[in-house]
Amino acid sequence: MDTRIDLNLYRFMMSLVKLKSLSKTCHELDISRATFNRHLAQCRDLFANELFVVNKGAYTPTLMMSQLAQYIEAPLSSLEQSHHAARLFADDHHNIKCTINIISPLTSTLTLPLIDALVTQDNPNQLTFVDWSLHGVEQPEVGALAVGIAGYPNQFSEHLVERKLASVPLFVYLPRNHRLSNESRINIDNMLDEHMVRISLGAHDGSAYYEQVRNQTGCHLKQSLTVSSITAALACVATKQYLFVCTAIPSTELPSDITVIPLYANDMPLTYDVGIHHHRLVYQHPLIKTIETVIVKSLRKSE
Repeated sequence: MDTRIDLNLYRFMMSLVKLKSLSKTCHELDISRATFNRHLAQCRDLFANELFVVNKGAYTPTLMMSQLAQYIEAPLSSLEQSHHAARLFADDHHNIKCTINIISPLTSTLTLPLIDALVTQDNPNQLTFVDWSLHGVEQPEVGALAVGIAGYPNQFSEHLVERKLASVPLFVYLPRNHRLSNESRINIDNMLDEHMVRISLGAHDGSAYYEQVRNQTGCHLKQSLTVSSITAALACVATKQYLFVCTAIPSTELPSDITVIPLYANDMPLTYDVGIHHHRLVYQHPLIKTIETVIVKSLRKSE
C-alpha cells in the first residue's frame, strides 16, 4: 500500500461515507462523475480494500472504511476549519458573522444583552440566534464564528472547548390556584406526583438540562408533556394545571395567573450550570471573551 495520499481523497471518502451517493457527493465536492470514479479507484488502490459496497446506487462503507473514518474525521475537520479561523482573525475583528447556538430557557435573558454588546455603530457584527446544535458549533459557516450556550458539562467532540460560566437557580412555575402556590419554596420531593411540562431542547434534548436535576436529587419527575417553547409551556401551566421547572423567566413574559417559587432539594436551592462551547481554533478570538462577560453579567442580574 502506498503511504502517500492526496489530502483531497480523505475529504472524498468522508463525504461518500456521509452521503452514500455518487450524485450527492459530486454536488457537495463540485466534481464530475469521472473524477468521482477516479477518486474511488485511487482510494481502493491506496488502501487495498473495496472501501464501499455499491447496491442499487447506494455506497455502503465496508468495515475497514468505517474504521478508517474514525481516524480521519477529527483531523480532517480541524484542517477544513483552519482557513475559516484565519479569516476570523483578520480585518481587525470588525463586522464578524456570529451564530449563537442557544438553548431556549436562556434566550430571554441573554439575547438583548448580547445584541447590545456585539452589534454597535462602530462594529456592526452580524448576529444570528438559533436553537442549540452540535453540528452548528462544530461546522460553522465559512468565515463565521459559532458559539454554543447550554448546560455544563456535556459530552462534546475533542475539537470543542467548553467552560462553565455560571450557576443559576431553578424555579417552579405553577398556577396560582395550585396547592403549592403559597409556599415560599418547593422541595422537589413534593412534586413527584405532579404532572410536569417540559420544553424540547432540539439537538441538545435529553442531555444535561433535565439530567442534572435527576443527578442532584435522585428524583424522577413525571415529564408527561413536551412542548417546543417556553411560551407553550407557560400556557400549559396556566390552563392545564401542569408544573414547569426552568431557569429565571422575565416577569414581563409571565401570564398573570402563574406564580414562581424557588426549587429546593434537601434544604438546598437547585441550580443549573451554564457553559459556553466553541471550536478550539477560535478560543483566543476577542468576541469569545466579550460573549463570556455578557453571559456572566446577565445571568447574575437575573438571579
